[in-house]
Amino acid sequence: MEECSTDAIVTDPPYGLEFMGKEWDRISGYQEWTTAWATEALRILKPGASLLCFGGTRTYHRLVCGLEDAGFIIKDCLMRFWVYGSGFPKAQDLGKMMDKRAGAEPMSEAAREWDGWKVGGIKPAWEPIIWAVKPPEGSYLDNCLKWGVGAVNVDECRIATDWPNEYPDSWFKSGNQAKPDDWQGPNEKVGSTCADRISSKGRFPANLVLSHTQECRRVGTKRVRCNTPNRKDGTVNSGGVFGCGVSDIEVMPYADTDGLETVEAWECSEDCPVRLLDEQSGVTTSTGGKGLASQYPSYNGSTVGNYLTGKRANMGGLGDIGGASRFFYCAKATDRDPYNDHPTLKPTDLMKWLVRLVTREGQIVLDPFAGSGTTGIACVQSGREYILVEQDEHYCEIAERRLSECQMGMF
Repeated sequence: MEECSTDAIVTDPPYGLEFMGKEWDRISGYQEWTTAWATEALRILKPGASLLCFGGTRTYHRLVCGLEDAGFIIKDCLMRFWVYGSGFPKAQDLGKMMDKRAGAEPMSEAAREWDGWKVGGIKPAWEPIIWAVKPPEGSYLDNCLKWGVGAVNVDECRIATDWPNEYPDSWFKSGNQAKPDDWQGPNEKVGSTCADRISSKGRFPANLVLSHTQECRRVGTKRVRCNTPNRKDGTVNSGGVFGCGVSDIEVMPYADTDGLETVEAWECSEDCPVRLLDEQSGVTTSTGGKGLASQYPSYNGSTVGNYLTGKRANMGGLGDIGGASRFFYCAKATDRDPYNDHPTLKPTDLMKWLVRLVTREGQIVLDPFAGSGTTGIACVQSGREYILVEQDEHYCEIAERRLSECQMGMF
């Protein structure tokens, strides 16, 4: 492949753990092996381009060192809370091991002393995703202008809130500023307050990612209470903003006339990390934290600070109510096709989010450890070009079939 020809690499390489006895995961000198393929990856990537790479909890430190030895800069480590239900502990019962060695049939005294103890690890529940970048040429600004890579595609990867992009004229109540001809949403409104800090496209992406399990099912939608003062039809919920009665300040309107909004409804498995996090956090309201009221910008010739001079006021937040999972990206699990027997299948939804995070439409994404082709499917569904490399002919055939079905609209 040509030097500086690829816009990003998104991949799930072997972890060097001899997973399920697979030959492709039996790697001697994991750090040196990583450096070898990462050196070529660095060569073909454009300056400033990103590499997103899954790792195993026992070997990712060698993965990181190998990437650094190849010349990459480590940008971040994303933590993926993944499918609890399908993870299994690689451990053996210590008491049974003692009895087996001694040839004892009933439980021995030594085995009773160690009853409940295991030799091995605990149940896996997360994976690191290493984010590394090729050193840019000059500043990141100059690099982006020359090579078209090096920035983070935040808006395409925000945590969705299902807000509409436009709001009715009635939202601009009497006394508010006129609606501009090119109005596209609250961020476009000159002189707005809370709306300047809250994007209608959703929350800023975080480096914690959640994944639903294979057993989780979306069962439609549900109606939940919304704590935002303004509604989409321009009416105002009681209580105003900041609890100070300033009810006509531009706070993001996404409740309906009954004060409720529509969100996805899920039936999650007992081991789903999304469900577990929400159960632990309980129901919370997003308020955006506290700030000095005098710091708010002008509104209709005055400031919020005039109402709350010197006091610490609620900064508005998104005003939504729910579990803590709504603050993070939650990937939907991929339904496994009967013919796909790859043992480490990643959710297509997650791979789409990663692909979009570091590229724009039309750019080229390489996966040098393609497996059953999920990265390619993610690229097709995201409008990116892809190059897949896989040494196992069986998995190549699976990837080819999945991609052909994806391009026919079956995914």
